[in-house]
Amino acid sequence: MVDLSKITTQEGVDDIRKEITGRKTTYYDILGVARNASEEAINTAYKKLSLQLHPDKNLGDLFAGEKFKLIGEARETLMDEVKRFDYDHRLLAAETRAPTPPTASPSPTPTERAATPTPTPTPTPT
Repeated sequence: MVDLSKITTQEGVDDIRKEITGRKTTYYDILGVARNASEEAINTAYKKLSLQLHPDKNLGDLFAGEKFKLIGEARETLMDEVKRFDYDHRLLAAETRAPTPPTASPSPTPTERAATPTPTPTPTPT
């Protein structure tokens, strides 16, 4: 779960939005629910967070409104069957095409290097 109460700058809010777009952070993470969460679980998580993060209860937090919007976006997407299906499909596609780290090929051993013939230059006619 992402602790939105710890975000204290616009940059922090923007970073979370970038993570959502890049799929490092999901709406499920924002609400702190599993990907197979029921509508009831999503609503419960949303209500809990909305009480904690509501701008009226966080007058000193300049970004409370942005945080509140984030949890609203998450709830709206996950509570709508069509939007959630599309969102889950995009998440799966992003995870499927995520690049795997390249594996290093081993360097040839001295014996292997010695066994590899050195090409001899061919003379050019003059």
